[in-house]
Amino acid sequence: MAFCSKCGAQLGEGMKFCGSCGQNSEADGLVAQAQPKNKNKVATVEINPEESQWTTFARRVYQDIKENGKYTGRQASVTISPMFARDETRIVQSYLIEYIFTGIGDGNPAERYSPTTAAVVGAINTNSAIAYSVGGMLATKKARDNAKPHWVEAERGEVIVTDHGLIINGNHNGIVTLKYSSFLSAKMTAWNRVESEYLNSNTNKTIKVAFISAAALVFFACWCLEHHPNHPQLESIF
Repeated sequence: MAFCSKCGAQLGEGMKFCGSCGQNSEADGLVAQAQPKNKNKVATVEINPEESQWTTFARRVYQDIKENGKYTGRQASVTISPMFARDETRIVQSYLIEYIFTGIGDGNPAERYSPTTAAVVGAINTNSAIAYSVGGMLATKKARDNAKPHWVEAERGEVIVTDHGLIINGNHNGIVTLKYSSFLSAKMTAWNRVESEYLNSNTNKTIKVAFISAAALVFFACWCLEHHPNHPQLESIF
């Protein structure tokens, strides 16, 4: 399973161009194997040299924290007040697209079918009884497909990676903070995409999320250093 290195959209098998942003996947050269055929084999990420600026920065952050116990480099210049602690370190700021792996609805159509569906079916077959029947089946199929868990875009905005966790400034939910301790797992599936599970403290439920951001690798490095120093992907990335 491959993802576009520009926008993070999933690429179908054999696709030369991203259907979302038009990025040339062959010229880009990114290979992201999210689900290897051998289940015992750890997914690895081949970093595209074109993304060397962010990759180099993430590696520098990783080595800095590993050697000094904290980030000692230049902090990101942001206007948002400290959210975790007065002396928190803002490592970097970048764009963010957040996805949640979930289903929509309970599998039952809210309506039998839309007027548009009825018009199309009715035009194909003037028999109204058949049109209503087919329209209802299409609506039911769509509702069942939506109810199956899949990646759903939940937020867009900016993310600030700090030494305590993430500060997300979203277009829908405003400012949200996520401590590193709330993330139960993390894995890189593309140079700018990290998939993770975190525990929602309000509902006490685990939520599967994916963050698409140029700062994804920095977040991954910080989380691994704090909670998973022996993560199997560290050797291949850093």
